[in-house]
Amino acid sequence: KENFPGAILHPCKDGRPMWIIPAGIDMKAFVAALTPAVVQRHCVYMLEYAESLKRSASIKATAELETHYLVIDVDNFSLRQVYSWQAVKTITDMLQLMEDHFPECLEKCIIVNAPYFFPVVWKLIKPFLTQRTTDKMEIYAKVEPWKERLVGLVDAAALPTPVGGVLCIGS
Repeated sequence: KENFPGAILHPCKDGRPMWIIPAGIDMKAFVAALTPAVVQRHCVYMLEYAESLKRSASIKATAELETHYLVIDVDNFSLRQVYSWQAVKTITDMLQLMEDHFPECLEKCIIVNAPYFFPVVWKLIKPFLTQRTTDKMEIYAKVEPWKERLVGLVDAAALPTPVGGVLCIGS
C-alpha cells in the first residue's frame, strides 16, 4: 500500500466513499518500479475496500449504497506519460478491470486539473470504456470550478488540500 498514491475518503455527504488518485505522478517510473500484476492486485484491493465501506454505510443508511466516486487528479500529468505505452496500458487495464469485475460501482468519475493535451489522452482511453462509463465522466481543466464540485460531495475538512479541501496530508 505504501507504494501506491491515493486514498479512499469515507464518507461523502451522501454516504458513499470517494477514491482519490493523483495520476500526475511519474506514471512511467511507477509502472517500471512495480509489475502490472502488483498494480492490478492493489486496484482490486482498493475496489474491495470501497465495496466493504459501501456495505457498512448501507447498514447505517436507509438506502442501499452501491456506487462510489472516483476522483483522478491529473495535475503534473505530462506528455511524456502519454507516450509511455506501458503507462497507458496500465491505466486502461485498471479501468477495464473495474468495468469487468465491478460493474456499475461507479457513481461519477471526476477528472480534475486536465492539461491542454488531455483530449489526446482521452482519445486513447475512451475506446476501452463502455458508453455507460463514459456517461459518468466529468472532466475539468485547471481553470474550471471543480473544487466547488468536490466540496459539494465531501466536507472541506475531510478533503485533502491538493483537491480543494483543507485537510493537510503528508507528501
